[in-house]
Amino acid sequence: MVILLRNAAGAVAAFGLLLSIPAFGQSASGTSSVETEDDSITVTGRRPATRSEVSRQADQITPRNGNPRRNPLARFEKPVCPGVIGMPEAWAEHLVGRVRHVAGLVGMDVAPENACDPNVLVVFVPSARDGLAQVEKVFPDMFRRMSLQERERLREDTGAVRVVTASVERTRDGFDVPPRTGSGSPPVVSVPLAFSRIFLTTREDIESVILLIEARAAGGMSVVQLADYVAMRSFAETRHPPEDVLAMDTILTLFEPGASAPQSLTDFDLAYLRSLYDGIPNMPATTRTLGLNRQLRRMEQDGTGIAEPDLTETGEGE
Repeated sequence: MVILLRNAAGAVAAFGLLLSIPAFGQSASGTSSVETEDDSITVTGRRPATRSEVSRQADQITPRNGNPRRNPLARFEKPVCPGVIGMPEAWAEHLVGRVRHVAGLVGMDVAPENACDPNVLVVFVPSARDGLAQVEKVFPDMFRRMSLQERERLREDTGAVRVVTASVERTRDGFDVPPRTGSGSPPVVSVPLAFSRIFLTTREDIESVILLIEARAAGGMSVVQLADYVAMRSFAETRHPPEDVLAMDTILTLFEPGASAPQSLTDFDLAYLRSLYDGIPNMPATTRTLGLNRQLRRMEQDGTGIAEPDLTETGEGE
């Protein structure tokens, strides 16, 4: 058992109860079932998709937080710093390097290596349900802004993954918005801004994310697949799309039973994240999802889709 968290001793101690995990990804024969040798990247698509199909898929993976015309999508404004608990160090280094690489492809700020406290924490656990209960005890503030319905959905989920995202509502200039009162009255914030139907007065900043992944469910998956799935679930608040709306492949199907998951992020995934991190943070959710088609066209014209990571730059080859 190796922990890759150089500057987060508190988090390691807090997760002490989560580390009673059998050797990560081991099969009955005792050999590793996580594939790391062949990390070639293949961009795939199920079939040519129309603009409306792409927009519908984007809408399906995006949680509905109120009116999408009046609310922004959550995204990181601080530099991202990934960390791993419960994975052998060689694989953890590879996973962290790949997550950082994807962040660079998306246009996010990335914290300096070996000098940051993780704000994206991946924890491999025996049971995602039990791990979630432990997170609620240790980090109750992460659930402060969740509704009772959102908490119940997390608890009742039967999948192999739980994602806990802590976000903060801020003004467009980065000042915290006061919490809503018990009466349900919205907070009043004075923001000097000309009237606009394009931009909003507030933004939603992701502060930290914890991904709980059942170690046994990750058997047979490559580190690239796991890292790209982590990026897609942590850089944005995304959910698994219904099978009947999949016009394009997505790494979000990685843990879906019976699904034929891609080997890495797909063009759809990269375009979704690039649309989210394109421009200012205080844009309506609908503007973000509609911008996905524009990102796909730009990637096709510029040839800036997913490519095999440079191991020298990401630190994966060290």
